[in-house]
Amino acid sequence: MAELKLTGGFTKMSEQAALSHAANERMATVVSREKAMAAAVRQLDKDLTEEKASHGVAIAAQKAAIARLKEELQAVKSAAQVETRYARKTERGSTTAVGKTQGAASSGCRDRIGELEEKLRVEDVCHEETVSFLSRKTGALHAELERWSERFDAEVGAKERECEALREKQLAGRERLDALQGRKARDDAEAAAAAAAKQAAADAAEAEAKMDAARCEAARVIQVVARAYLVRKAAADAAGGKKKKGGKKGKKKK
Repeated sequence: MAELKLTGGFTKMSEQAALSHAANERMATVVSREKAMAAAVRQLDKDLTEEKASHGVAIAAQKAAIARLKEELQAVKSAAQVETRYARKTERGSTTAVGKTQGAASSGCRDRIGELEEKLRVEDVCHEETVSFLSRKTGALHAELERWSERFDAEVGAKERECEALREKQLAGRERLDALQGRKARDDAEAAAAAAAKQAAADAAEAEAKMDAARCEAARVIQVVARAYLVRKAAADAAGGKKKKGGKKGKKKK
């Protein structure tokens, strides 16, 4: 463990893990951005299709209105011609009034047709401009999407290679950590065995010291008891000698 701390292996592995996590987060951000851009392109395609459809419907309606007005104009012309022929037969004096009425009706229809044709022309121009803008925008979005897809593929490939290198480094670091932990376990076991042997030696020395102290105490007690015995014996011997001398003196006096 001390060697691992000195070499900075644990710190490097922590930094590598943090870098791997940050790379994964950046990759997730790029993927979400790509998905959002793809959704925007699909929405633009859908809007363009709907715009084309709605414009086609409007053009068809305008053309139908123009055809209807032309039919009305033709009907007015036909009716005017009939009325003119009838008026010529009945009263030539009303020809001028009928001609004015026909001219006014024709003029109104022509003005209406002109307005509708101008409106249709403006709508065609707007439609073409809208289609051109949406086409350019769609092309730009497709190009941007392709560019981002290529960049995404390149970055994903680089990140995958980087992750693979980090996994290999992590595996090597883990193997080194396992080796260091095994070595430390062996060192700890040897140190514990040495400490146990030292403690056993200390306990044996302490027991030997206690035994020596007990022997010394026993020898001292034996010496004290022996001295007391010798003193008593000496005192008893001395008392017996005095008694013997006193008995001999008494016999001589008799």
